[in-house]
Amino acid sequence: MEEKMIKFTEADVEAARKYRTRSGILTAVAVGMYIICWLPMVLGGLIAESLGKSVELWGGIGLAVMMLIIAAATAILIINSATKPICLKDNKIVTVDVDGLDGDDEDDGDDDGKGEEKDSVRAAVSGAIWAIALVVFLYIGFAKGLWHPGWLAFVVAVAVNKVSDVIFAVVRKKRAVKENK
Repeated sequence: MEEKMIKFTEADVEAARKYRTRSGILTAVAVGMYIICWLPMVLGGLIAESLGKSVELWGGIGLAVMMLIIAAATAILIINSATKPICLKDNKIVTVDVDGLDGDDEDDGDDDGKGEEKDSVRAAVSGAIWAIALVVFLYIGFAKGLWHPGWLAFVVAVAVNKVSDVIFAVVRKKRAVKENK
């Protein structure tokens, strides 16, 4: 069976680079919005106290603004992931990645389902990391009453998730090198 190789043009490469730049900026903006989303609540309380107004009213307004910031940040992330460039390769839809622009994707080489199995293991590990972070956050909050530092469990989960991504990538590359020998 003849294997088809796709060669991406310079326009494809440039489009992928532009997407990655735009994607990085949008992701940074969204993360920044998540980080500062608590400010309207605090500022609302401070304004209410300094003006002698109802803290509940200003706190409620601050909460509403906080939720709007969170909604906007989430929308940015969803739109960013939905606009990822794709192309057809061997009648399969694959995303265009600047690192593999020669058309030779590491994951699409085997048709025996091993790539899908690796992705499901990776997804399971990621899901477990986030589930553990949620349990830790809820435990710290309910059992210890430490809600304010408890959110750090999610920051740790991001770091652990990124480390696991690197580990999966290293293992995948080592397997690819072994299979090519």
